[in-house]
Amino acid sequence: MQTFILREEHVKLLRAASVDTNLAEWGAPTIDPKRPFGNGDITGDMARILGMGDPSELGKTDRERFERLMLKLFRELGDALQVVLAAGSFAPGTYVQGLVDGRHSWRRVDRLTD
Repeated sequence: MQTFILREEHVKLLRAASVDTNLAEWGAPTIDPKRPFGNGDITGDMARILGMGDPSELGKTDRERFERLMLKLFRELGDALQVVLAAGSFAPGTYVQGLVDGRHSWRRVDRLTD
């Protein structure tokens, strides 16, 4: 059973995502891969969206830690998007994946024993 913790940071970033329609093949909604938050400064945009201040003012050690955190959150956004679309909820919490009518779906659980 796969689990995913949807965090408030994921929700804020997804709500700020630059969504458009990719017209290749049949066309599909897509988050802009070059400017996912409207600007090319992805980590700077993420810091602004998350209310973290200006990352350029950080020292080298803090900047490296900040970059790792932003990369981790950014890489988790695909799973976060799948969770909110399948669960129909932007509520932060722990979600588990299971089969519903032969399709993979996500549901929120308060405890992993639910």
